[in-house]
Amino acid sequence: MGYYTKFKLEVKNANSVPGLQKQGEVEQEISSKDMVIRIDELIKKIENNNDDDELQSVVEKSLSKINIEVNINDIIPALRKENECAESAINDFGETEEPLKWYECDKDMIEFSKKYPQHLFILSGDGEESDDFWRHYFFNGKIIQTKAEIVFKEPDYSELI
Repeated sequence: MGYYTKFKLEVKNANSVPGLQKQGEVEQEISSKDMVIRIDELIKKIENNNDDDELQSVVEKSLSKINIEVNINDIIPALRKENECAESAINDFGETEEPLKWYECDKDMIEFSKKYPQHLFILSGDGEESDDFWRHYFFNGKIIQTKAEIVFKEPDYSELI
């Protein structure tokens, strides 16, 4: 059982988000000499037939040091292309056209955010219940979950006179 939700996904460059500037910076580009050394390490790992998880970790660490410019407008379409639920849940602009169920949205976004460590992902949800508004923030495999708080502003009672 689940419930239908309207989703909205926003993508921001981490360097534009207070508190994430340093974490969102790509490490200094590595020199071609360092790259050759890293590739040699990778080849040795492959030749030794080490654990795939360890090999994947070495590859990801090496690739994360290479400064590759990503067009922020291509990120949501990339998510939709590789994730069937995301493809149904949001359009290329991050908006929901029809409320639906996306059970694994947190798990999917945690994994996807690791592929774009220089970007902050903000997934907002508007559920079936009247007070079910939430926003989840994803950055490089980590998540912060928040729920909306509805607050009424105290009125100017003098307007009643």
